[in-house]
Parts: sequence; C-alpha cells; structure tokens
Amino acid sequence: MFITQRISVLAALMTMAAQAHAAPVCPKDKAALQRYEGEYASTRLLENISKERSVPRAIAVEMATKPAQPYVVLVTTEDLYTSSTWHEPDAVITECVEVEGNTLRLKNNAQAFVRVNDNHADYFNALLSGCFTDETGAPWFFTSNAVAIGPLKHAATLLMDRFELPDENAVRVERGDGEVWFFRPLSKNGWAVFMGEWLADDETWQIDWAKPWRQLTPKP
Repeated sequence: MFITQRISVLAALMTMAAQAHAAPVCPKDKAALQRYEGEYASTRLLENISKERSVPRAIAVEMATKPAQPYVVLVTTEDLYTSSTWHEPDAVITECVEVEGNTLRLKNNAQAFVRVNDNHADYFNALLSGCFTDETGAPWFFTSNAVAIGPLKHAATLLMDRFELPDENAVRVERGDGEVWFFRPLSKNGWAVFMGEWLADDETWQIDWAKPWRQLTPKP
C-alpha cells in the first residue's frame, strides 16, 4: 500500500505539467535557460527510489540500465547538463531539450524528467510517506519535508549526497532543530529509526545499528 501511495505522489508530479505546447530549450539560449532553470529527475528514478527505499540502491538500478541513461538533468542559467550528484553537473547536453509545464524530455529519449523542488521534497516523498506507529504507541505521519510525532511536528530535509551517508541502507533526515535521524528499511514497509553522534575528529557518524531508537510499523 505504501509503495502505491508513494508512486501516486510521483504520478501527481506528472499531472502538474501545464497543458501547453512543448517549448524548446537550447544550449546557450540564456532566456530559455533562465525561464526553465531547475533540477529534473527521471520518473523512473523516483519510482525506483520508492521501490528500493534507498537512494543509493535506486541509483545502482539506474546505472545497471543498458544502454546507460541519464537520470537527472540540470538546467542552469549557463547550459544544460546531466548529473549524478544532484548539485554538480557531469556532462554538457549539446542538443535542445523540450519542456512542457514541469516535464522535460531529451531528444531521442522517451524517458520523462520531472522538475523537482530545490529542497528535495519530491525525493523525500518518494522515500517517506504515510502513517506509522512506533513501539511506544506514538503515531508518526510523514508529509512533504515534515515529520509529525503525535502533536509535535518537525521540519525535515532529506540529505541527497550519497557520499555523506553512513551506508547505502540508511536514509538521512536532518530536522529543523539540528538533530539528525537515520532510517533503515524494515520488512513489511516499516522503518527503524536511529540517532547518531557526529565524531568531528574522525569525520564520521557513530551509530549503533543493533539498537534502533524507534521502530515504525505502517498503520493499516
């Protein structure tokens, strides 16, 4: 059910595209680049993030695709790029792309790319959504870049840089108050939640993976 919920969120992103003619966006066309500036993720990547419940594993699925296909497109005020790190360009796109509403398409590529929010809310929704209960009986509710635990609502931001994750099975969420949560998938769409301690001298997180702080079970 929860995978279906997350995929429905992704489908909603597609329907947000305006009903207008596709506009060409070409390299060096400063006006068009500025108008459509942003990050565009392939719908396939977002679906794989939901299914794999892990950004690194979803990327591994993407990288195993043959022939290789880009999964993130960056439109900057300077040029068009593909990207594998969300914030740094990899390769320049030399041909025009088409943008219709929030949807971008590359030439000779049927894959659709959907414009995502700067705060990674769309990736957050692909990973974490729905209602859960922890072992203390407290309800957890995930919404766009927020986590409510009972009456307390926390702003939350998903960290997308996979090189800053303690391992590929962890989802790192930074709360608005500076605290950091790590989520690991459990069976039956549950989550184990961990609190970590940052060791500045070693530049690493100390996390006891054998002792989750909370264990979340989906509400029926």
